[in-house]
Amino acid sequence: MAAAIFKTLSEQSDLLAFKKDKNMYRVVKLTNGQHRSDERLLKEMQNLVTPSYADSCDPLAKEVQFCDTCFLAYDDAVLVGFFMTRHYAIQRAGQTFLTVYLGLSAIAQHLKGTAAVRLLYGACLTDLAQVDTSSFDGSFLWGTTANPTVFVAASRYLNGIQPNSDGTFGESNLYALELLKEEFAGWGWQTKSSPQHPYVLCGVATARYSFEERQRMSKFTRRFTLFDDLGIDESNGDRLIFVAQFPNAFHQAAFEGQATPETRSLVQ
Repeated sequence: MAAAIFKTLSEQSDLLAFKKDKNMYRVVKLTNGQHRSDERLLKEMQNLVTPSYADSCDPLAKEVQFCDTCFLAYDDAVLVGFFMTRHYAIQRAGQTFLTVYLGLSAIAQHLKGTAAVRLLYGACLTDLAQVDTSSFDGSFLWGTTANPTVFVAASRYLNGIQPNSDGTFGESNLYALELLKEEFAGWGWQTKSSPQHPYVLCGVATARYSFEERQRMSKFTRRFTLFDDLGIDESNGDRLIFVAQFPNAFHQAAFEGQATPETRSLVQ
Protein backbone atom coordinates (compact mmCIF):
# COMPACT_ATOMS: atom_id res chain seq x y z
CA MET A 1 0.00 0.00 0.00
CA ALA A 2 2.81 2.43 0.87
CA ALA A 3 4.42 1.87 -2.51
CA ALA A 4 1.12 2.65 -4.21
CA ILE A 5 0.75 5.87 -2.24
CA PHE A 6 4.26 6.99 -3.15
CA LYS A 7 3.56 6.23 -6.81
CA THR A 8 0.47 8.45 -6.73
CA LEU A 9 2.29 11.25 -4.95
CA SER A 10 5.26 11.18 -7.29
CA GLU A 11 2.94 11.98 -10.18
CA GLN A 12 1.87 15.24 -8.49
CA SER A 13 4.63 17.80 -8.19
CA ASP A 14 2.89 19.74 -5.44
CA LEU A 15 2.93 16.85 -2.97
CA LEU A 16 5.72 15.53 -0.76
CA ALA A 17 5.44 12.56 1.55
CA PHE A 18 7.23 10.01 3.65
CA LYS A 19 6.36 7.23 6.02
CA LYS A 20 7.47 7.38 9.65
CA ASP A 21 6.68 4.35 11.79
CA LYS A 22 2.99 3.67 11.04
CA ASN A 23 2.20 7.19 9.91
CA MET A 24 2.03 8.48 6.36
CA TYR A 25 2.75 12.19 6.35
CA ARG A 26 2.15 14.21 3.20
CA VAL A 27 2.22 17.90 2.33
CA VAL A 28 -0.15 19.59 -0.10
CA LYS A 29 0.57 23.03 -1.52
CA LEU A 30 -2.26 25.48 -2.21
CA THR A 31 -1.53 28.62 -4.26
CA ASN A 32 -3.27 31.85 -5.28
CA GLY A 33 -5.13 32.10 -1.99
CA GLN A 34 -7.05 28.84 -2.48
CA HIS A 35 -7.06 28.28 1.28
CA ARG A 36 -9.14 31.42 1.92
CA SER A 37 -12.43 30.10 0.54
CA ASP A 38 -12.37 26.61 2.08
CA GLU A 39 -14.44 26.94 5.28
CA ARG A 40 -13.79 23.39 6.40
CA LEU A 41 -10.05 23.81 5.98
CA LEU A 42 -10.09 27.13 7.87
CA LYS A 43 -11.85 25.45 10.80
CA GLU A 44 -9.23 22.70 10.83
CA MET A 45 -6.46 25.30 10.75
CA GLN A 46 -8.18 27.18 13.56
CA ASN A 47 -8.17 24.04 15.70
CA LEU A 48 -4.40 23.82 15.28
CA VAL A 49 -3.82 27.48 16.14
CA THR A 50 -6.10 27.77 19.17
CA PRO A 51 -3.89 25.99 21.75
CA SER A 52 -0.97 28.35 21.10
CA TYR A 53 -2.70 31.74 21.31
CA ALA A 54 -4.86 33.65 23.74
CA ASP A 55 -8.52 33.57 22.72
CA SER A 56 -8.81 37.28 21.99
CA CYS A 57 -5.55 37.50 20.03
CA ASP A 58 -5.93 34.87 17.32
CA PRO A 59 -3.71 35.82 14.33
CA LEU A 60 -5.20 33.34 11.84
CA ALA A 61 -7.73 35.59 10.08
CA LYS A 62 -5.16 38.30 9.31
CA GLU A 63 -2.55 35.83 8.10
CA VAL A 64 -5.03 33.94 5.92
CA GLN A 65 -5.82 37.15 4.05
CA PHE A 66 -2.22 38.32 3.76
CA CYS A 67 -0.66 35.02 2.60
CA ASP A 68 -1.18 33.61 -0.88
CA THR A 69 0.36 30.15 -0.44
CA CYS A 70 -0.40 27.47 2.12
CA PHE A 71 1.42 24.20 2.80
CA LEU A 72 -0.81 21.64 4.51
CA ALA A 73 0.61 18.64 6.37
CA TYR A 74 -1.60 15.57 6.70
CA ASP A 75 -1.32 12.34 8.63
CA ASP A 76 -3.41 10.19 6.30
CA ALA A 77 -6.58 12.32 6.00
CA VAL A 78 -6.10 14.39 9.16
CA LEU A 79 -4.67 17.91 8.97
CA VAL A 80 -1.80 18.05 11.46
CA GLY A 81 -0.03 21.24 10.42
CA PHE A 82 0.14 24.19 8.05
CA PHE A 83 2.59 26.87 6.98
CA MET A 84 1.51 30.01 5.11
CA THR A 85 3.73 32.21 2.94
CA ARG A 86 3.37 35.17 0.61
CA HIS A 87 5.30 36.03 -2.53
CA TYR A 88 5.67 39.78 -2.60
CA ALA A 89 7.44 42.21 -4.95
CA ILE A 90 8.91 45.43 -3.56
CA GLN A 91 9.85 48.21 -5.97
CA ARG A 92 12.34 50.88 -5.03
CA ALA A 93 14.30 53.36 -7.17
CA GLY A 94 13.55 51.53 -10.41
CA GLN A 95 14.49 48.14 -8.99
CA THR A 96 12.25 45.18 -8.19
CA PHE A 97 12.96 42.81 -5.31
CA LEU A 98 11.23 39.46 -4.90
CA THR A 99 10.46 38.65 -1.29
CA VAL A 100 8.72 35.74 0.35
CA TYR A 101 7.10 36.24 3.72
CA LEU A 102 7.37 33.17 5.95
CA GLY A 103 4.13 33.53 7.84
CA LEU A 104 2.00 31.77 10.40
CA SER A 105 2.49 28.07 10.96
CA ALA A 106 1.00 25.60 13.40
CA ILE A 107 1.44 21.93 14.18
CA ALA A 108 -0.63 19.54 16.24
CA GLN A 109 0.47 19.65 19.86
CA HIS A 110 1.47 15.98 19.96
CA LEU A 111 3.66 16.39 16.86
CA LYS A 112 5.75 19.40 17.87
CA GLY A 113 9.43 18.60 17.44
CA THR A 114 8.75 15.51 15.32
CA ALA A 115 9.33 14.41 11.73
CA ALA A 116 6.03 16.00 10.70
CA VAL A 117 7.47 19.45 11.43
CA ARG A 118 10.57 18.77 9.36
CA LEU A 119 8.43 17.57 6.47
CA LEU A 120 6.24 20.68 6.57
CA TYR A 121 9.11 23.18 6.55
CA GLY A 122 11.13 20.99 4.21
CA ALA A 123 8.32 21.14 1.66
CA CYS A 124 8.43 24.92 1.74
CA LEU A 125 12.22 24.98 1.33
CA THR A 126 11.97 22.57 -1.56
CA ASP A 127 9.41 24.80 -3.23
CA LEU A 128 11.48 27.96 -2.71
CA ALA A 129 14.53 26.26 -4.21
CA GLN A 130 12.59 26.00 -7.50
CA VAL A 131 11.85 29.74 -7.71
CA ASP A 132 13.63 31.54 -10.56
CA THR A 133 14.88 34.83 -9.10
CA SER A 134 17.10 35.76 -12.06
CA SER A 135 14.74 38.41 -13.47
CA PHE A 136 14.73 40.38 -10.21
CA ASP A 137 17.27 42.89 -8.93
CA GLY A 138 17.36 41.05 -5.62
CA SER A 139 15.47 38.48 -3.58
CA PHE A 140 15.14 37.48 0.04
CA LEU A 141 12.98 35.67 2.58
CA TRP A 142 11.71 37.27 5.75
CA GLY A 143 9.53 36.71 8.76
CA THR A 144 8.82 37.88 12.28
CA THR A 145 8.55 35.91 15.50
CA ALA A 146 8.54 36.14 19.26
CA ASN A 147 9.08 32.41 19.59
CA PRO A 148 12.73 31.44 20.06
CA THR A 149 12.10 27.86 18.90
CA VAL A 150 10.91 29.21 15.53
CA PHE A 151 14.00 31.37 15.16
CA VAL A 152 16.36 28.51 16.04
CA ALA A 153 14.69 26.30 13.44
CA ALA A 154 14.93 29.09 10.86
CA SER A 155 18.61 29.58 11.70
CA ARG A 156 19.25 25.90 11.14
CA TYR A 157 17.58 25.58 7.75
CA LEU A 158 17.69 28.99 6.03
CA ASN A 159 20.58 30.35 3.99
CA GLY A 160 22.37 33.49 5.18
CA ILE A 161 19.89 34.32 7.91
CA GLN A 162 20.34 37.52 9.91
CA PRO A 163 20.58 38.24 12.73
CA ASN A 164 22.87 35.44 13.81
CA SER A 165 21.86 33.21 16.72
CA ASP A 166 23.97 35.35 19.05
CA GLY A 167 22.29 38.56 17.88
CA THR A 168 25.18 39.84 15.79
CA PHE A 169 24.62 40.81 12.16
CA GLY A 170 26.54 41.89 9.09
CA GLU A 171 25.87 44.31 6.28
CA SER A 172 24.52 41.72 3.82
CA ASN A 173 20.82 41.87 4.72
CA LEU A 174 20.53 45.38 6.14
CA TYR A 175 19.30 46.86 2.84
CA ALA A 176 16.57 44.21 2.69
CA LEU A 177 15.65 45.07 6.27
CA GLU A 178 15.32 48.75 5.41
CA LEU A 179 13.18 47.89 2.38
CA LEU A 180 10.80 45.99 4.66
CA LYS A 181 10.59 48.80 7.19
CA GLU A 182 9.76 51.28 4.44
CA GLU A 183 7.25 48.94 2.80
CA PHE A 184 5.41 48.32 6.05
CA ALA A 185 5.72 51.77 7.55
CA GLY A 186 1.94 51.75 7.84
CA TRP A 187 2.29 48.93 10.35
CA GLY A 188 4.58 51.09 12.47
CA TRP A 189 7.76 49.30 11.54
CA GLN A 190 9.80 52.48 11.29
CA THR A 191 8.54 54.23 14.40
CA LYS A 192 8.56 51.05 16.51
CA SER A 193 11.99 49.82 15.48
CA SER A 194 14.18 49.31 18.54
CA PRO A 195 17.01 51.86 18.85
CA GLN A 196 19.13 49.11 20.44
CA HIS A 197 18.87 46.54 17.64
CA PRO A 198 17.70 47.02 14.01
CA TYR A 199 16.05 43.58 13.84
CA VAL A 200 13.80 44.16 16.86
CA LEU A 201 10.33 45.69 16.60
CA CYS A 202 8.62 46.89 19.77
CA GLY A 203 4.88 46.58 20.31
CA VAL A 204 3.92 45.86 16.70
CA ALA A 205 1.92 42.64 17.15
CA THR A 206 -1.56 42.16 18.58
CA ALA A 207 -1.35 38.38 18.92
CA ARG A 208 -0.39 36.93 22.30
CA TYR A 209 0.66 33.39 23.11
CA SER A 210 -1.41 31.23 25.42
CA PHE A 211 -0.19 30.39 28.90
CA GLU A 212 0.66 26.86 27.78
CA GLU A 213 2.72 28.09 24.83
CA ARG A 214 4.60 30.58 27.01
CA GLN A 215 5.40 27.77 29.43
CA ARG A 216 6.77 25.64 26.62
CA MET A 217 8.88 28.54 25.35
CA SER A 218 10.23 29.30 28.84
CA LYS A 219 11.76 25.84 29.06
CA PHE A 220 13.60 26.49 25.81
CA THR A 221 14.80 29.97 26.76
CA ARG A 222 16.67 28.56 29.73
CA ARG A 223 19.16 27.31 27.15
CA PHE A 224 18.70 29.91 24.40
CA THR A 225 18.70 33.44 25.82
CA LEU A 226 18.85 35.65 22.70
CA PHE A 227 15.29 36.93 22.98
CA ASP A 228 15.78 37.82 26.64
CA ASP A 229 19.14 39.41 25.83
CA LEU A 230 17.49 41.61 23.19
CA GLY A 231 14.66 42.55 25.52
CA ILE A 232 11.96 41.01 23.32
CA ASP A 233 8.75 40.86 25.37
CA GLU A 234 6.10 38.75 23.65
CA SER A 235 3.40 40.02 26.01
CA ASN A 236 4.15 43.57 24.80
CA GLY A 237 3.82 42.61 21.13
CA ASP A 238 7.57 42.73 20.46
CA ARG A 239 8.90 40.78 17.48
CA LEU A 240 12.24 39.80 15.98
CA ILE A 241 12.53 40.26 12.21
CA PHE A 242 14.72 37.77 10.38
CA VAL A 243 15.93 38.05 6.80
CA ALA A 244 17.46 35.20 4.78
CA GLN A 245 18.44 34.28 1.24
CA PHE A 246 16.56 31.96 -1.11
CA PRO A 247 17.81 28.36 -0.82
CA ASN A 248 19.98 27.18 -3.68
CA ALA A 249 18.89 23.59 -3.16
CA PHE A 250 16.84 21.55 -0.78
CA HIS A 251 18.43 21.21 2.67
CA GLN A 252 18.73 17.45 3.02
CA ALA A 253 19.54 17.94 6.70
CA ALA A 254 15.82 18.49 7.26
CA PHE A 255 15.27 14.84 6.40
CA GLU A 256 18.48 13.48 7.90
CA GLY A 257 17.72 10.06 9.33
CA GLN A 258 14.02 10.46 8.57
CA ALA A 259 13.53 10.10 4.83
CA THR A 260 12.97 6.93 2.90
CA PRO A 261 14.46 6.41 -0.58
CA GLU A 262 11.01 7.20 -1.98
CA THR A 263 10.95 10.54 -0.23
CA ARG A 264 14.35 11.56 -1.53
CA SER A 265 13.23 10.86 -5.09
CA LEU A 266 10.24 13.16 -4.59
CA VAL A 267 12.32 16.16 -3.60
CA GLN A 268 15.16 15.85 -6.07
